[in-house]
Amino acid sequence: MRLYLRRPPGKEAFKIKIGNIRVPKGVNVWTMVTALHTDTALWGADALEFKPQRFENGIAGACKSPNAYMPFGSDSGFA
Repeated sequence: MRLYLRRPPGKEAFKIKIGNIRVPKGVNVWTMVTALHTDTALWGADALEFKPQRFENGIAGACKSPNAYMPFGSDSGFA
């Protein structure tokens, strides 16, 4: 689920702000989950390796940011 995932786009149910970017309600948002799930800055140098043991201590032990793991997407398109 971390290495091979494609999340469909979702419409924002409410307006959101990400940094200096405002996303109006009703806008389709695509989350590049595959890029997020394979980012070596978040997962380490072995980010492309299938290692189920990386989750032995939960997501907090697997990744530098628990919000970077979205195996099923999220309601708003952002974690």
